[in-house]
Amino acid sequence: MEIGNETKQRIEDFTQEQAARYLDDARADMAVFMQDFISDLMEKGMGEAEAYAKACEAMKVESQSPQAATMQEKMQDKMKQYYAEQSPATGEVIGLMYGGMMLLSMVAGALVGFLLGGSVSGFANGGWIYTLVGLGVGIFTGAGLGSIAHAVTVAKLKR
Repeated sequence: MEIGNETKQRIEDFTQEQAARYLDDARADMAVFMQDFISDLMEKGMGEAEAYAKACEAMKVESQSPQAATMQEKMQDKMKQYYAEQSPATGEVIGLMYGGMMLLSMVAGALVGFLLGGSVSGFANGGWIYTLVGLGVGIFTGAGLGSIAHAVTVAKLKR
């Protein structure tokens, strides 16, 4: 029996979701196996939707499988190695870069907002809103500049 396009698409979606958890190259094999499995079930008299549901349940990858545990252990080992090789001074430099960029950008943003809001004379008449907006823009600008400084610092350390 021939499997319909909708079921083939559902098989593709299901196999992509499951294979993404583990190995991408297993997706094609899983799709072929599922199609064969569904065809066998349909030949035994099962409907296409029912066969698809049974195949999905039979082939579902559990997150607590040995493969998932192995991958989690590898990721934990890599993270431990990364943090073990990173010196405390590097973390301090990165933190100071973020803090410095945030502080400078906040001051600059608040100052620009204060000046655009009419300075001292306009501050009480709604100019304080411009100051707050400038402060907000400064916070985001500082975070962006801090991220760039972080990337540059990490890139220099990897050389």
